[in-house]
Amino acid sequence: RAPDGFGTALGFFSDEALRFYLPAYLLASLDDALEQADPVFHLTHGLDDEGRGKRVNPRRYGDRTWFEEGRHRFSIFTTEQARVIVAYLERMAEEDGFARPTIRQALRNYWSDRAAGG
Repeated sequence: RAPDGFGTALGFFSDEALRFYLPAYLLASLDDALEQADPVFHLTHGLDDEGRGKRVNPRRYGDRTWFEEGRHRFSIFTTEQARVIVAYLERMAEEDGFARPTIRQALRNYWSDRAAGG
C-alpha cells in the first residue's frame, strides 16, 4: 500500500536510520538486487542545480530550499562515509546515463566538498 511499494522507504527514514541502513542499500544497488528503491535519487534530490533554489514547502518551512534540507539531512554522515557516497555516485554516473547530469550536479554542489572534509 506504500506509494511505489517500498521504493520510497529511504525518504521516510530518520536521519539516523538513513545513516545506519544506507550502506546495505548501496551494496544491494551495486549487486543489482534492488527492485524499487533508488539510493541515487535520495542522495541527489535537492542537491542538483534545480534544488538549490526550490523551496520545500513555503507554508511550513518558509524559505528553506531542498538544497538546505539535503545539507541538513546528510550532515550526520562522517567525512569517510561521504567519501563512500561519492565513490558510489561516481560509479552510478558511469552506469546510468539518465541520472548522470543530476549525479554530477550533486557531486559538484555538495558531495565532493563534503567528502573533502568541508
